[in-house]
This record gives sequence, C-alpha cells and structure tokens, in this order.
Amino acid sequence: MVERGNPRAESLKRLITEWTVVHLASAGYLKEFETSSFSPSSELPLEHIGQRWIPQPGDMLAFSEGMLLVQNGTGEPVAFEERLSGPLVSSFSEGLSLAHADYNPLASFDTHPDKHGNFLTLGDAERDEWLTGLLEAVNLVRSYAPGIYAELLLAKQCLVPLGTNAESHESASYLEFLGLIYLTLHPNSVTMAEALIHEFSHAKLNLVLRFDSVFTNAFGEYLPSPYRPDPRPLHGLVLGLHAFQAVEKFLSEFLCDPKTQDNQVTGLQRRWADLREKNRQALETIMIHGTPTRVGESLLLEWQNLDQALTESLGATGMNSSQP
Repeated sequence: MVERGNPRAESLKRLITEWTVVHLASAGYLKEFETSSFSPSSELPLEHIGQRWIPQPGDMLAFSEGMLLVQNGTGEPVAFEERLSGPLVSSFSEGLSLAHADYNPLASFDTHPDKHGNFLTLGDAERDEWLTGLLEAVNLVRSYAPGIYAELLLAKQCLVPLGTNAESHESASYLEFLGLIYLTLHPNSVTMAEALIHEFSHAKLNLVLRFDSVFTNAFGEYLPSPYRPDPRPLHGLVLGLHAFQAVEKFLSEFLCDPKTQDNQVTGLQRRWADLREKNRQALETIMIHGTPTRVGESLLLEWQNLDQALTESLGATGMNSSQP
C-alpha cells in the first residue's frame, strides 16, 4: 500500500476520485446524491463499456439523479457518448491485451537510476506488429514455461507499449497497479518472452506483498546487487531473484530443446550463464542478510530448491555456467 503523504499517493488521489465518480454515475448508482460537477483532469477509462472518455478543453462533468451530464466550455450540454473515443485495449491472446491508453498516474515514477518513467508509445512499429511480436513471445512462454503461461491466462495481464528498441530492452511494473506490464518491443521473441516472465513474476510477488512483508528487514540495510549498478535494499534483491530465476529456468528449457536453432544458442548461453551467476549471488546474499517471515521462509525454500534443480540440470545436459 502507498503511505499517505507519499508523492505517489498524491498522484493517485484525484484520479481515483474522478474514476469513482464517473463509474458510479454512468452506472446509475448516484441517484441519492445532490447535483455536483467537476472539471476532469484527464481522459478516463470506462472499463464496464471498454471505452475511453476524452474530455475537450473546458468540459465539465456533472451528475444529477443518476444521470451523467457533460457541458462544454460555453456551458452547452453535450452527449456523453460524443466524448467516447475507441477501445481501451486490443486482445491478442486469451487473458492478454495491449493497451491503447494508460491511466496509471505513477507511470512518471521509476526507481531505476537510468530511467525517467514509463510512457505509452508504439514507437516505430504499428499496432499489428506489436500484437504479432507479443503473440510469438506468449507462444514461447507456453512451450517452455507452461506453468507461468497458465498463470498469465488466469491473471489477465494488460501490456503497455513503451516503444521500440532493437539494441536493448526495457520493462517495468508497479506494486500499486497489479495487472499492468510495461515493455518495449524487441525483434527477438525470446527477449520478449523473458520480459513477460520477468514482469509477471514481479506481479505475483507484489500480490503476496499485499498480505505479508516476506522479509522483516526488506527495507533496512542497502546491499550490493548483482542485477543493478546501485546498492539496493534486500527487497530489491528479492524481487530480482524471484523474477530472474524464472527467466533462467525458461532459458534452460529453451536451450535444451533440440529444435532451438544453432544461431540462437551462443548468445543465449552467455545470457543464461550470466543469470546463473547473478542468481547464485543474490540467493547467497538473501540467505546471509535476510530475516524471513513464515511466508518468506516458504519462498526462500522454493528459491533454494529451484537453484538446486537448475544446478542438477547442468550436469544432465552438459551445459556449463562458466562458458563464455
């Protein structure tokens, strides 16, 4: 939860108020309230009809006797439907969709030192290219991480496009907005599958964190992180390990498949070996410095067991985590 006084909470306050008023009024649940009005600060999502409501400069929203009314800048009434503008999302797979707009007021916040927020843009690709690339990535997840694929369908994630970048890949998610995954479009479908697994793993752990701190000293001492250039609280290492272990397992399954093309193997083996070492370091640091809750003890045991299973699979497959 966001603490009162936190700037992220202040960004949420007005938007949540507007969403609540518009949703309740448009659904006819405010009949007992006196007439009031306000000037919307931004476009609003209407999930119950799957549409975006985009105000014009000077528009005022009012509700009276259960009716939602719109007045333009000169005070003239406007049909509410005239401000509706297209669908909220494009569905591309069962339980998965690509956002047409993003209403997360926290998108301008980012904890990574090299990033300055996450803002929706298709970049240099058309929407159809995005949908094709995402579907290819989802199919890889289905083939090589079937358990995560089943969870993805159950959790119904919405993906927010962050543009295109063939040189590197970026992704993000927010504790306060479970169900949103931010990511750039990359030409390599394996890279895209990694991003889906990584951010969805964050979403799963963030859901657990709604009910349990997992580690009682999660935000105490800052520690060296194998995943980032800056020191991180234990919480950062926990998030990293939980996500990157899942990615490591996915890459291990993909690389062990005889159908994997030779031109994909070398680069991915380097990527896998790098993750293997970083995950080992993170697990060791968490075991030394972490004070887990009972839930945290279960997660820590799960990470230790997965690390052991991945280590044993090295011998069975002949893969070497120290290979160049």
